[in-house]
Amino acid sequence: MQKRGNLAVLVLLAIVVLVIAGCAGVLNPAGFFKADPEIRKFLDEYPDADFTLTHYSAEESTAEFTNIQKICGKELKAGKELYKAEIKDASTGLSVIAYFDMENQLMECVRKFGTEGKTRDTAVAQPTSSSSSNNPCKCPGETIGGHNYCQKKFGEYTDDGIVNVCECTGNGCSCLKCDEKKHENCPAEISISYDKDLYYVGDTFAVTFKVTDKQGNFMPYKKFSAMAYQDGKALADESFATDALGIYSAKKVLNDGDTGVYEYVAVVNEDGCPHVSTTNHFSVHFPTASDETTGCCELPPRACGSSLSKSQCVKYGGTFYDSVTHPSYTCVRVENTPPMSRCRPVTGVRNCASKIDLTFDKEQYRVGDSINIDVIALDKNYNRLPNKEFYVTATKDGKDLGVQTYKIDEKGVYNTGSTLEDDAVGEYVYRAYIKEDGCDYVVDSAVLTISRRQETPSAPTVTPELKGCCEIGGSGCGSPLSKSICDNQDGKFYDSAQFPSYTCVSVSKNPSASRCRPVTGIRNCPAKIYFAFNKDAYIVGDKIAVKVALMDSNNVAMKGKKFGITLSQNNGELQKAEKQTSEENGVYYEESEVIQSVIGEHEYTVYSQEEDCPQVTAKQQITVSAKLDSSPTTPATTPSSPTTTTPSTPTSTTPTSPTTTVNCAAKIYFAFNKQSYVSGDPITYKIYLYDSKDNVMKGKAFFLKATKNNQDLGTGEVFTDSETGAYFVEGTTDDTQVGEYLFEAYTNDVGCNALSSKQQITISAKQDTASNTPKLG
Repeated sequence: MQKRGNLAVLVLLAIVVLVIAGCAGVLNPAGFFKADPEIRKFLDEYPDADFTLTHYSAEESTAEFTNIQKICGKELKAGKELYKAEIKDASTGLSVIAYFDMENQLMECVRKFGTEGKTRDTAVAQPTSSSSSNNPCKCPGETIGGHNYCQKKFGEYTDDGIVNVCECTGNGCSCLKCDEKKHENCPAEISISYDKDLYYVGDTFAVTFKVTDKQGNFMPYKKFSAMAYQDGKALADESFATDALGIYSAKKVLNDGDTGVYEYVAVVNEDGCPHVSTTNHFSVHFPTASDETTGCCELPPRACGSSLSKSQCVKYGGTFYDSVTHPSYTCVRVENTPPMSRCRPVTGVRNCASKIDLTFDKEQYRVGDSINIDVIALDKNYNRLPNKEFYVTATKDGKDLGVQTYKIDEKGVYNTGSTLEDDAVGEYVYRAYIKEDGCDYVVDSAVLTISRRQETPSAPTVTPELKGCCEIGGSGCGSPLSKSICDNQDGKFYDSAQFPSYTCVSVSKNPSASRCRPVTGIRNCPAKIYFAFNKDAYIVGDKIAVKVALMDSNNVAMKGKKFGITLSQNNGELQKAEKQTSEENGVYYEESEVIQSVIGEHEYTVYSQEEDCPQVTAKQQITVSAKLDSSPTTPATTPSSPTTTTPSTPTSTTPTSPTTTVNCAAKIYFAFNKQSYVSGDPITYKIYLYDSKDNVMKGKAFFLKATKNNQDLGTGEVFTDSETGAYFVEGTTDDTQVGEYLFEAYTNDVGCNALSSKQQITISAKQDTASNTPKLG
């Protein structure tokens, strides 16, 4: 949220404002006229001229409108406080008439009349600021006369179809058409976007500012100012600058003092460029309170909370509508600009959406690909809502594409698809949302990229590219990796034919700081084993699933590694088998159904089989029980020859949902030490997985995916630490890593709900001079 101003600074500003206002109030109005260069020149030439000053109040000024129209050539729409100066030199008959707007401290116009010898002034408007006769681009100020001059001299419109007017900056006044080329590199638009329009206390608020030129390109390192208002009251007015990508982002966790309706006003005011600004709103409400009596609470002047406890409502000075006496009262939007809600009775059956899911079949497409989109809405019981209207907003390369309305079908899904054409190339951000009176605002977003068509190779039977070891940037390493992929990542390639013993070797305590090094003797040894069942206790008929991964010293799963597994019961070894981890992700996975013959307590031991490497082992114990409704004819005994020792290969890869979610992750914590970096900054991030009781899950497997500038960097399965429960990475950024990154940590465990957490960071090149730009929020 916006910073509140320092008290001492606010007091100082208040004093400055009072001093300025005081000076303006006591200054002789004649001084305003005599400060004008044209009037001052006239008085210097005719010091004996009579000077008459007339004051008009806002009400009285309407009677002068006819004269103002004749003299100034402009029509005033509403009355305002004015002063009129009439300066006349009796000896020459020359005179000057001028009007000054006291409210806005602006000169309405200065006109010269009369004759001087044989010369007669034809009552053309005189400039109120200096201009040069040898520069036709200069115009006589932002007056009707100035605009007329520009349009007569250079045409009514610019090449972009904009009205050609006289614009004034600190460097003087000039015609827009004449200076059009000077504005080619000027900011044309600034946008403000939030990740949602309605927040609750405890939510994380995120705002993004983007500055673009007239072609829609993002403009890096552009300064802008942002003013923040809470319920109409100014909170802050600060200066910022976009990063290397032309974006400025900030986040903040909202607290109790942040409720209300907010407005950001962003302004770009660059010398020699047109003024650019925009505004956007959002609101912060209270979450549902404790188990005491709840209801609807109106919070002046614009906010509303439902359900809210009476004590909370009273605490914040609201008007409370008890849910017992007002059962149908809830927060209903009564005004859109600015957004305003009130407690109102809502009749009829209301089936509010608690969630909306917007899904594309993938994140990156090429021209010619098929694209499929699904949208579903769920109620509070996670049932699909049929016939529900929703809205979709979209941007392409930062340009707003507008809002469209769609409707979910009778089966509870909206589906559409098409084939992508050449004009679809770009980066898109979609937001699907449902906004209904009396219901919470729900929203989901998705980012996708459409690239140009993949060129078909002329010789399809190309010899497979030789692979090797690739050093990427200051700390990355990949092996085996093809030369083309290494070159695309600006890496240093070691061909496996010339460097057969080169592989990725850790060169520091930082697990990601690896280099290509020749390794002899003991190499690529497993350092530990990840071994887990989907739960500890089973009943006959349950689904049993097991995962095994051999981890190297960098905590990375080793692909295609053989290992042994033994099954023991009552301290006696029953059977031994050899298995191998996947060549794709380094994880061995199997699932099957528990059968009657394996009832009892079992101990499994997994051990490495790598030659010239120290052996590492891991153990797990499980219990298999009979079904409660089963009546076996003989008691369960130690099976002499069980039909299965390790879970057999399933007949179907689609898991069924188990009745329990033991060992399932309930949420993911994923955080970097900050969102924006400059080359050379230290960078760290941590990931924790929590179960449904908020316990940290140690040795838990999950997937980590990364993209750089919308280019996929790959996905790998990693594990939280078996002792601390943290997945921790630290390092230092460098120039080769400059770009925008999107990281996603997600789970996809059988029988568990899929979880995902995303983080976006930006790494910029180091600038010559350090910026003192304060951080928003």
